[in-house]
Amino acid sequence: MPGGHLDVLATLQLKTNPRVFVAGDVVGLPEQHTLIKATAHAPIVVANIRTLVEANGKPTKALKRYTKAIDSILVTNGRVRLSFLRSPQCVLISLTDARFDVR
Repeated sequence: MPGGHLDVLATLQLKTNPRVFVAGDVVGLPEQHTLIKATAHAPIVVANIRTLVEANGKPTKALKRYTKAIDSILVTNGRVRLSFLRSPQCVLISLTDARFDVR
C-alpha cells in the first residue's frame, strides 16, 4: 500500500484478496486520482461483481479489465465559463470564447 493506495489487478480486484474490488482514490494505479477516474472504475467493478455472482464465484468468462482513461482537468470559471485541459498533448479548450489553443 505505497502512498496510501491499494495494489490492484487490472480487474480492479485487490492483489492480496481477489474477492475484494476497489474503486476511486484508493486504487493504486499510475493515474491521476480524480472523480472522473472513479466514474470510470465503477462500471468495471459492477460488471465484474455481477459476473462472479452469476457464476457462483467461478466465472466462465473473463472479467473486464480497466483501461486507463485520458488524464484531464476540468475547471469552472463562473456560471457559464469552462476550461478543459487534456494531457499529454496539452490541449486547452476555453468555452467562453470558443477558442481552441493547441500547445
